Amino acid sequence: CADIPAAFEVASGIVAEYATGRARASAVGLENAKASLAYSIISGRSSKLSAATSSFVKTFKGEKMDYDRHLLTRISEVKADDVMHAVVNYLVPVFESSSKLAIACPTNKLDQVHDYFTKRGWTNLKKVPEENLFTAFVGE
Repeated sequence: CADIPAAFEVASGIVAEYATGRARASAVGLENAKASLAYSIISGRSSKLSAATSSFVKTFKGEKMDYDRHLLTRISEVKADDVMHAVVNYLVPVFESSSKLAIACPTNKLDQVHDYFTKRGWTNLKKVPEENLFTAFVGE
């Protein structure tokens, strides 16, 4: 939590570069991202305990038992155009002031972070001390 405004600026800039086409995902980068995601799914089922836990969670969520296989197939089908669609439709809006925003930070950075996001166009931001988090988000 070193510098939230700077991190937000950099992330926003990276997303904007991809969304506008000034930056493009390489074919190798896309394949590596898909492989990393597939590995994360597979490795999460690598032991008997994790497989059993996964099975229980799938049953609880109402997912089919072959959902992981389906998901792996779908991941392998992702193309660069699909990535661009996701960037424009799902990532760009995260950085717009019309989006919902919640940030946890140390108390000594609260004013700096609040001022930064207010200047970026977010309105009605609330500073909530740690001891009041429960009532702020659940109700009084």
